[in-house]
Amino acid sequence: MSLFGCKKKRIPTLPPNVLFFLITEDGNRLPDSTLDNISLYYYENGKKISSPPSNLDDKKWVFPATRSSSDLAGKGVLCSGYIDWLVYGKNVNDFYLEYPNGDVDTMYVEVKYLGHEEGAKDRCYCAYPFTVVKFNGKDAPESVDPKSATGKPIYVFEKNL
Repeated sequence: MSLFGCKKKRIPTLPPNVLFFLITEDGNRLPDSTLDNISLYYYENGKKISSPPSNLDDKKWVFPATRSSSDLAGKGVLCSGYIDWLVYGKNVNDFYLEYPNGDVDTMYVEVKYLGHEEGAKDRCYCAYPFTVVKFNGKDAPESVDPKSATGKPIYVFEKNL
């Protein structure tokens, strides 16, 4: 008697997408003292939400990219790992970045659901790639330098004074 085994096609479980961004002013990145103190928030039912959902372990929304991508250490790149989940899962598109001096900039983000099989082929290696990223109402271009070794885009947010 012979037994034949079938090899089921394995679909990977993908990590959440991470929004990498570089904030510049007059073409220069902001100082670390400012970057270290930027807060991210959004509104839900009129209430300002400035911390991640309790089921998620990070207590700071915006953090240096070095926590998730060591090739970006010291380059002024910030990131947030929950934007894709909020956009797709809660239909939140508008986010706000608040600076230590009280200044606030707006960020608008859209994602598309690809699924895990297609997402594994996408440059984001995620199920929910970013399709639209705007900063203060303008399309955010992708950085030419620095670049992420993972291939994920780094969006440039140019502050206008």
